[in-house]
Amino acid sequence: DYEALSTEQRKKFLSNLRADTDRLTRLVERLMLLARADVASANAEIAEVNEVVKGLEQPRVEVHAEPGLRARIPFDALNATLRHLVENGLKHAGPAATVKVSARREADRIVIDVSDDGPGISEANAKRIFEPFFTTARDSGGTGLGLSIAAALLRAFSGSVTLGTGSARGAQFRVEVVDHSGRD
Repeated sequence: DYEALSTEQRKKFLSNLRADTDRLTRLVERLMLLARADVASANAEIAEVNEVVKGLEQPRVEVHAEPGLRARIPFDALNATLRHLVENGLKHAGPAATVKVSARREADRIVIDVSDDGPGISEANAKRIFEPFFTTARDSGGTGLGLSIAAALLRAFSGSVTLGTGSARGAQFRVEVVDHSGRD
């Protein structure tokens, strides 16, 4: 009974309620984004990769992109994917970590690497990292949908995201999208 609670208990109850509401709101937003990704058209707009990558620059985030990179994917889809990877890196790698984003052309693909110098991802978690609802950050509001949404968005436009394994330190993700550089 709410009336029987002390002022301090009421404050804690309301704080928990607010946190749960915020988490559910994020969950619904991400589920809607996932649903949109599943029905996205493969006839994509063209994203200026350099513009997307440069927009990620901030303290603790270093960016580099070859000039003139264009990808067959909407700006918003590529931006949402890369922002999620950068935010994950900043959140999970620790307060002193740096996230690096680099983009280049390889054959008919644009390859964008997002890496951090944090502790990395355990082997057990790496096996599940792209599963919907899998999260190691539930206590801090994680929904476990970010990476599965990123993967779905990229798949809708013939792209992909994979977890790298060759780094001695930190997490390393590779995003690949269809190159549209030099085409109109």
